[in-house]
Amino acid sequence: MQHALSKVKVCSMRLLLTLLILLGISRFGYGSPPDVEPKLPDYELLTHHVRLESFRAGNHNPKGSDVYFFRFTLQGLLADKDEETLEFAKRKKIEKILADTWNLSLPTLSYWQVTDKEKLDFDIPIEGAKVRQLVSEMMQQFTVPESQVKVRLTIELMEREKKYFLLNNDRKIGDSSYLIVAPGQSMDSLRLDRKLNIHDDLGASSDIALDFKQKK
Repeated sequence: MQHALSKVKVCSMRLLLTLLILLGISRFGYGSPPDVEPKLPDYELLTHHVRLESFRAGNHNPKGSDVYFFRFTLQGLLADKDEETLEFAKRKKIEKILADTWNLSLPTLSYWQVTDKEKLDFDIPIEGAKVRQLVSEMMQQFTVPESQVKVRLTIELMEREKKYFLLNNDRKIGDSSYLIVAPGQSMDSLRLDRKLNIHDDLGASSDIALDFKQKK
């Protein structure tokens, strides 16, 4: 019996000592984590390449052949819940067309596959420096912190039409977008190689690859 009481006393003393230590740590702040500055983005790491791998012409022209091109637009947006409920046309944004490129003239419903010789012609770099510049412009124009800016790239598949005088009748077939900068998402989660596809109901389809530089 006395042996059991001794064990209880020892356990009670250990518990009391532990509580006193924890109380002291809490009192003097030794247990609180140090203030750590959030890791700021290095936009140069967002540089990547967009490549067209294959394409199928749609049935858009009754003459039996179509001329297509792709439009690349970098878009700065506000990461704001109220903004995101608005139609895209009404949102506060800055848009910059990077290129109208990848011109293809193909018979209706025919396939095209990139060759080794053509790879450089169907490869466009998206530079991290341009992303950084757009973030800066968004911060200045809309007076917001860096953490409230999103950047995305939109790729549009366009059908080239004949110009009448100064009128441009180019028509959008379809598009695909992806985020390059997104508050709350880590840099590594955004720097992922992936595949995109743009298609429509008239048979057009394009396979596009994103290739990010390996992190040093």
